[in-house]
Order: sequence, then C-alpha cells, then structure tokens
Amino acid sequence: MITPLFVVAILIITCFSVVDAMGLWLVVMILHGPLVDRLGPPAVHLPLQMGLCLAIVMLVRKKWQRIPFLIIALVMVTVMLMSLSALFGIDPEKSIQEIMNYGKGFLLIVMLVMVVRDERDLKKLTIYCLAGLTVGALMAVYQYKTGTFRINTEMIKRVATLRGDPNDTALLFVSGLPLAVYWLKASQRLVARFIAGGCFALLALGIVLTGSRGGFLALIFVLVLIYLRSPSVKTTMAGIVVVAALAVMAPGSYWERIGTIFTGREIHQSASMDNRRNLQQAGLKLAYENLALGVGPGNFGRAFFLSSNNARMGNFNENFSVVAHNMYLQFLVENGIFGIILFFVIIFRTFASLRKIDKAHCLYPVREGKFRIGYAIAVSLAGMLISGLLLSQAKNSVLWFMIGLGLAAEFVIRKAPSREELPIPDDQRHEAGV
Repeated sequence: MITPLFVVAILIITCFSVVDAMGLWLVVMILHGPLVDRLGPPAVHLPLQMGLCLAIVMLVRKKWQRIPFLIIALVMVTVMLMSLSALFGIDPEKSIQEIMNYGKGFLLIVMLVMVVRDERDLKKLTIYCLAGLTVGALMAVYQYKTGTFRINTEMIKRVATLRGDPNDTALLFVSGLPLAVYWLKASQRLVARFIAGGCFALLALGIVLTGSRGGFLALIFVLVLIYLRSPSVKTTMAGIVVVAALAVMAPGSYWERIGTIFTGREIHQSASMDNRRNLQQAGLKLAYENLALGVGPGNFGRAFFLSSNNARMGNFNENFSVVAHNMYLQFLVENGIFGIILFFVIIFRTFASLRKIDKAHCLYPVREGKFRIGYAIAVSLAGMLISGLLLSQAKNSVLWFMIGLGLAAEFVIRKAPSREELPIPDDQRHEAGV
C-alpha cells in the first residue's frame, strides 16, 4: 500500500515542480536499500516506477528543455559500445540485463539536463541529495547504538544502511561531505549552518562506523580537497576538531582494521586483501586478453571462473557474484578499451563543466568565497571516484547523479547571464563594497 503512495506523490509534485520531483526521486534511489528491507518485494522496482512517472508527466506537460546534442551523442555512443561488447561477449543475455541497470544512470543524466535550468536548481538538488544521505547516516548510528550490525562477529562489527555492503554505504556517505561543507559556508542563517554542520558530523561518523578502509581513504582525500580550497587558521582548527572527535568516537576495532592498509597484513585470519589482489591480477589478465571489446557487461565473474581452475572443477554458480573490487578495472574488462576511454571522457567533461560554472557566474560570490557549488559537486564526485579504486560501483545512482549535475552545469552556463550581469543581493552589497 505504501509503494503506490510514492508514485502518487511524485505525480502530484511533478505537476508543480519538476526539480522537487527529481529530488524526491533521488532520495528514493539513495534510500532504496532500506525501503526494500522495510517494504519488501513491492519496493524493488520503486525507483524505476517513479522515474517513468516523472518522465511521462514531464513529456505530457512539456516541463522540460531541449537536450543538447553532446549529451545525446555521449549516451548513445556509450550504449552502442556496451551493446557491441554484449553482442560479442560470453553471455549476451546477462549483458543486456546489465546494460538495463546502467540505463538508469544514463536516464538520470538525460533527465537532469532536461530539468536543470539555472544554478538555483543545481543547489536545490544537492539539498535533496544531502538529506537522503544524512538519513542513511542516522540509520547507521541507530544500528551501532542498537547493536544491529550488518557484519557482526566477535571481533568485527560493521554497519551498512543504504546498501547491503558496508563499503558501498561508505562510498555514498563520502559524497555528502563536500555538499554539507558547501551549505555550511553558503548558508546565511545560523540554523541552516547548524543543520549543515550536523549533516557533516553524521556522515563522517557514518563512514567510520562502516569500518570501510576504502571509505577511510576517500574521507581523507575529500577532507584534504576541502581544506586546500580555503586554508586558514579557522579551517585548520575545525579540521583538528573533526579528526579528534572521530578518533574518540570510533570503535576500538576500527583503527586496528585501518592499520592493515599500512601493514598490508589482515587481522583475525581474514583473507580479504589477498582475495582482492588475486581478483585484480586476474582482472588485468582478462583485460589484456579481451582488450578491444571486453567480455560483455556483467560478465566479469563468469570470465574470472572460466579463466581459473574453478572452470575445470565446474564450480561456477550463477547466483554467486564476483567483482573486481575496482570500478575501472571491471569496466575495462567488461567493455573493452574503447568503453573505458569513453567513460573517462564523460568524467573529464563533467569536471570541466563544474569548473566552468564556478568561473562563469555565481549567484553569491562574496558569501560563498572559493568553495562554490561547482567545486562542491566536483569534490563529491572525486571522492566517489577514489572509492572506485577499491569498489565496483559503476552503476551507482549517486555517481551518475553527480555526473548528470556536472553535465547539466555546462548548459546552464550557456544560457545564463554572466557574473557581471547578475544583481548583487541586498545582504551582500555592503560586503562587496557596493
């Protein structure tokens, strides 16, 4: 009964505000894992149902703008290359299903470009993203306090809320940190700043509670990028406070686990790091052997077993998922050299667009300083891409959301007035010396 309410809600909201409907859709995609846990099978296809409803209302009511040729070309060429890899891959049927999963991300890009009209829309969508991620962080704290860990052994206790795997959950939490910092700096009201600071604290604590080593490395990377944008005594002191607070609040086993990053030796007889090394070595071999077109989307696990001793022993299981634990390596193995090159082209174009929007115009240049919306989204995306070195998350909805915002930003620039043409808000005239 609850699932149809989400569909009805997005239908009604779309009639009044397409951007807010997009934001609600994004929140549902972020919280999809917990929703399925709570609502059961009816919620499995909820994001797809909401997305289709949103698209239909947009088209019928003509609440959309023309899609630039560049976006159409990038999406179509990517799908064509992946389809070609599927056609010549080792399991075309499974590859087609995997392309459908990627299709959600491609659809998200297209719809964001159709919907986002100005910088205000960009910022509103980041608020929805931050809200969904913060709810996930609150759930992580709840899991920790109640002892309902996703991984619960005598020596290792790890939470996971937004996704079933703690590492995937940490990846999502990382993406919210720069957005929280942006709103902490850009918000004028004290209450809004307090809320943004609380979101940052919850997300950082959530990363720690997942016990993810990749999440820890991404956390450090993102904090460094945030600091380098606006280094000051105030920022330095804030950084020290954050690190000290996390050090105090982190479980004792957390630092023991993080220490394995530097020692290279697992604890409690775990073979996680060795298994990842073996998978990635096998992945490099598979990439070399299938360099042109790859083994087909979604076929990394089957290709791994076929190239190992398991193939001779007949141990391949369709229900057992094997991933490379490296987003780029897995994308290369499955889609070939041309596929990974195109993926990097999309990423590069996204960063270039985000850099342009900060340079071209900013609604509140005095208040925001150097840490503007384009940089915040870019750091969020960069944190996820760094996490991708240790995770296979190329289909992640938030990843493609950040890419979609970046690509939409470029076309916002083309039709928006320059910074010089924008009126200075009354509350900033004194600061700007006007």
